[in-house]
Formats: sequence, structure tokens, C-alpha cells
Amino acid sequence: MKRGLWSVVAGFLLMMAGCAGIEIAKVTDKNAGTGGIYFYRPWPYLLVVSNADGKVDSKVVYLPRINEEYVIKVHGGLGTVNATFDLTDGWQLTKMGDTRDSKIPETMNAISGLATSVSGVLMKAQGVSLQAEPLPPGLYRFEFDEKTGFVKGLAPVSLSQD
Repeated sequence: MKRGLWSVVAGFLLMMAGCAGIEIAKVTDKNAGTGGIYFYRPWPYLLVVSNADGKVDSKVVYLPRINEEYVIKVHGGLGTVNATFDLTDGWQLTKMGDTRDSKIPETMNAISGLATSVSGVLMKAQGVSLQAEPLPPGLYRFEFDEKTGFVKGLAPVSLSQD
């Protein structure tokens, strides 16, 4: 009987041993609508506009990649976690932080630097002349080489008006 009691106690302790933490997951059919904070992966575009002097100005803007939606869930458990998130324009995760008081050591590797990983590539791309001729005003999508991860070109985005 003692062995059975210890098994129950050990099982209970294992259940209670879960740490408080943060989970970030890509939204799928299985976890859609289950609650949490939803955001999209940002994708870089080049916006080219004519200024008042007739010259062309350009800047990198980020728009949501709507086929890459993610959800953040904060889980309670043994210990506490105070999580903070900043969403720019209501969809782009730009800052994430947490303070933990955990009873069990834990390492959490989440999706980090959604915007910074892309911006590191863009910083290299901004110093490179992608075309000899100035681009006409419009919105352009950055195209990346699958093998190297570097920018290989720009593709104009056509906006249809229905």
C-alpha cells in the first residue's frame, strides 16, 4: 500500500511541477480561436514615393504576412510570470518581455526577433544598389534567395481596385 501511495504522491508532484511560462506557436486549425494574443509575421516592402521636389524617396515598411499568424499564450504553474508585449499597428509583435519567479529552472526559446531577423538582412540590402535606374513610385516586395537568405531583387506589388 505504501508503494501505491508514493506513486500517487509522485504523480501529483509531477503534475504540479509545470513552470509558469510563455508559449508562442504558429496558428493552425487545431489551436485557432483558443485564446491568447495573436500577431502576424512582418514582411518587408520598399515604398517609393515622389516628394515635393520631384525627386524619389524610399523607405522600408512592414506589412503583415497573413499566412503566418502566431499566438502568444501565458501559462500559470509553479511560480509566476509577468509578461509584457507591444503590438505595433495591432498586428506586429515589436517587443516582448517577461519577469519570472520560477521554482524550477527553465529555459524558454521562443520565436525571437521576428522583426529583427528580417531587418538585419534589410540593413545589408539598403546599402546595395538593386537597380541602375531609379524605381518609379510604388510598393515593392523584397525577394530573398532561399539558400543564402540575402535579398535577390524587388518585385512590384500590383494593387487591384475592385
